[in-house]
Amino acid sequence: MLLRSAVVVLNGIRTGSGSVLNQFPRRIALIPNFQIHWRSAKRSSFQRARVESKYSQLKIPFVFTVATGSLCVVGNQHLGKLISPQSKYDGQTLTSWWNSRPDWMKVYCLICGSCIAVFAAFRLGSLVSERYPALWIFMNKYFVTSALPTSPAASCAQLILSAFSHINPLHLGINMFILYNVAETMVPEMGKDSFLGAYLFCAVASGFCSLTYQLSRGHYTGSVGASGAILGLLGMVMYTHPEYNFYIIFLPFLAIPARVLMASLITMDLIGVIQGWRFFDHAGHLGGMLSGLVWNFIKTSQEKETGHSTQDKGISSILPRLSPEKKDEW
Repeated sequence: MLLRSAVVVLNGIRTGSGSVLNQFPRRIALIPNFQIHWRSAKRSSFQRARVESKYSQLKIPFVFTVATGSLCVVGNQHLGKLISPQSKYDGQTLTSWWNSRPDWMKVYCLICGSCIAVFAAFRLGSLVSERYPALWIFMNKYFVTSALPTSPAASCAQLILSAFSHINPLHLGINMFILYNVAETMVPEMGKDSFLGAYLFCAVASGFCSLTYQLSRGHYTGSVGASGAILGLLGMVMYTHPEYNFYIIFLPFLAIPARVLMASLITMDLIGVIQGWRFFDHAGHLGGMLSGLVWNFIKTSQEKETGHSTQDKGISSILPRLSPEKKDEW
């Protein structure tokens, strides 16, 4: 399995009459007794959903997606300050160690640390949900991309924050393993600013595509995971470097050319969207992959206009890692 993504976090939603809208296996549910808290906190959501038009919910998220994507493109040079802050305590051991780390490690620690913190908050909310449901409700409101009617601020925040949410340790571990290799190989080539900008760009685009698909299908489920953003980054690499070969970790003997892998992933997600497959968020995956290609096109156009190009320092392997000498293999 190349990527694990997305995903239903509700264990079923009931209408006011008691009929089940969606029911999913408990093995992929984030918390089994979600219905109890949902009925007490969001009883009026379904009445509003019947009245308002499906796509009226997309107006504000669409504006937010365009605005955020534009800021990522034109202002990504400021994102590097998140991992390289100016400090007056460079003599301290911990700060000195952090400053000596390569940029790719700092970028990875920033994203991975955020994902772990969000995962811990979800688990804590699950543990105390019976007596103190506020944290659980807050996490589901702002950190899960969902078509359920909510406030404009929450509907916008979901698009980005859901890219830092994960269902279980396996889901988190696989995404962070792939991100580790992506960051190690791409940050030296793209730069930390552009990498962070591309990650957020693909994350918000993936979230918006997921939201649009849920509304069009009438699926009041939740989607979480960093896979949409990671697939966007992989799409950039596979398009820019078609000479690379990819190796899946459990099939190290099978070399997959970059363009073949990209076409296969897009085809699988496209079929999943058409057929309505619901184990993975195929719409989010597809949106992430295509947004990565859009980012690559924009940056390539900017480089041609300015006469500057990013130095190609090569990309080593990802699944599994290969020696740096094998530049034509991934």
